[in-house]
Amino acid sequence: MVTRRPDDQKDDPKEERISSAHPGDMGVIVIAALFTIALILMFFMPSPFAKMDAMRAATAKAERQKEIQKAVDSGVVSVGITPAKKP
Repeated sequence: MVTRRPDDQKDDPKEERISSAHPGDMGVIVIAALFTIALILMFFMPSPFAKMDAMRAATAKAERQKEIQKAVDSGVVSVGITPAKKP
């Protein structure tokens, strides 16, 4: 019968891992995967700042158009096509 030495008893086969990955290593892998997914989503999703700039430009264009229409209606300015100048 084979007996173990006292210092070999801590290497109990019940506690042997099947894989070599530690749970902390798996946590690092999961966090890295989440960061990678977030980075990919940032590249492919539209920027909220671009939407905001487009809304500001549309609002400014609408306000400018209102001012032009107001001036035309009051008679201060007239809108028409002028004939081409001949040399």
